[in-house]
Amino acid sequence: GRALPTSSQVTSDMSCVQLNTTPVVCRRSVRNTSAIKRAACRHCSIRCESKTIDESCVVVNDRQTSQTSRRSLLGLSAAAIGTTAAPKPSFAALFGGKNNLQAAFEAAMKVQDDPVALEAAWTECIRIAPNNAALYGNRGTVRLGLKRFQEAFEDLEKARDLERAAYGYASGFTMVALGNARGALGDWESALEDFDAAQEDEYPGVKALAMSSTALAKFELKQDTEAVSVAKSVLEEAPDYQDIQAALAGLLWAAGDKKGAQTNSDAIGGNDVLQNFVTIEQDTFGWPPRTIAAVNAYLSESSTGSAIGYDGVSTTYTF
Repeated sequence: GRALPTSSQVTSDMSCVQLNTTPVVCRRSVRNTSAIKRAACRHCSIRCESKTIDESCVVVNDRQTSQTSRRSLLGLSAAAIGTTAAPKPSFAALFGGKNNLQAAFEAAMKVQDDPVALEAAWTECIRIAPNNAALYGNRGTVRLGLKRFQEAFEDLEKARDLERAAYGYASGFTMVALGNARGALGDWESALEDFDAAQEDEYPGVKALAMSSTALAKFELKQDTEAVSVAKSVLEEAPDYQDIQAALAGLLWAAGDKKGAQTNSDAIGGNDVLQNFVTIEQDTFGWPPRTIAAVNAYLSESSTGSAIGYDGVSTTYTF
């Protein structure tokens, strides 16, 4: 599958920043409940097989944690990049002034728990390196978390275009985030196309992430039978994927499968844990509104459930 190149695989020119470090551009989850706390990462700027990197790139080691949370792509945590203690002399000029890319990355790392400041930090990085796809992806996901959906869409579309121009394809993580932005703007049909494109990326974890997003998009479009089928397929491939297992409890309840809904709730630790999930997903729009409403319906043992939409308005759904 496709992977980030290691520093030993890359020959960078004077315009590149070379960082021989471990994890990179990492969006850490903010879940505080021990039963559901986790981390997830997306790709950094280098996603190519070439030995030469173009201008405004950042080179990092090929290391990434498993991607098991859709919500981590909705801008709910910071992107960070590691740095070497002593950069090579040939790159010293890049690290010397207050407006260099290195300093801007470090500034972003320091405010990763403050989305407003983080958005401003990524904007500063983009000012310095305006052709860096990862920076637009990072700012786009932060803007999703800030509910600035149109701006998020524009950033993620830019990230996709830059990746395709530089490397011949867009990463699956970028495509899933772009699909989520489209969905937030009401275009779930086009979001499905983004999620399908994401599955072409063979990087570990991308397929399950894209399929889970597909399941929830289909449910939002009232394609309930297909949604349940896709969600079950995700769990066959990634049985520890708790996000989609929690959502599936609501999907099955909406389909009239009360026993199946209870089974999936029990699998993640019971209704109390599921309640924690739905509370966080509503606050962060980690799940689309109809999924949240379906889980709420299951938890209240009702044929109706409510959720706040992307427009801030609460809607009651009947299942």
